[in-house]
Formats: sequence, structure tokens, C-alpha cells
Amino acid sequence: VALCFLLFGSTDPSTALLLVVCFFGGFGNGTSSMIGPVIVKTAFGTQWIGVVLGLMKAGQALSNVVFGKLFVHFAEDSSYPTKAYLASIQLSLCFVTGSLMGALLLWGKSLKQAEDKD
Repeated sequence: VALCFLLFGSTDPSTALLLVVCFFGGFGNGTSSMIGPVIVKTAFGTQWIGVVLGLMKAGQALSNVVFGKLFVHFAEDSSYPTKAYLASIQLSLCFVTGSLMGALLLWGKSLKQAEDKD
């Protein structure tokens, strides 16, 4: 809910709204760090945990650099970086949507392959 307010309705988000968005963003990030190894083990097997988690963390580090540069670019000419917050969240939402679509396509493909084997 707070993310929707920040994306679509607020040109001057309050400190409380930003704290709520950061809290839920951190909650999701912490959860993915704990569940990620379990999903990787299930999907790829124990021999690939290190490689896959390393690639995931490398992607996360790259995204931090990209969003940092984007934030600095949008925030340099304003006293309050609302445009930077909105642009980084919208870009992140686009990436998450693309990742979700890719994951669903791969999942559907694996289900089809499993069905063909039977």
C-alpha cells in the first residue's frame, strides 16, 4: 500500500511513508536472503548452491551501482529527491516484473517437459 502511494499519489512523501516503504523493502530483502538458498538447493541441487548464490549476489551488487547512479542523476538538480525515489522504484518495479515473467516462463517450460516425460 505504501509503495502504491509513493509511486502514484505522492509528490512530497512524508518521512513516515518513506520509513514504511523502507521497512517493507527490507523485510522482503531479508526474507529472500533466507529463502534463496533453499530455493536454489531445490531447483539446482547442492552442488550448484555456491555458484548460483554468487551470481545472484553479483546481480544485486550491480543493481545497487545502477540505482545509485540513477539516484544521483535524478537528485542533483532538486532540493528534495522525489523524482529520484520515484524513478528508482519504478525502474525496480519494471525489473521485478520482467524477472517474474521470465521465472514463470521457465517454470511453465519445466512443467511441460516433466509432463512430456510422463
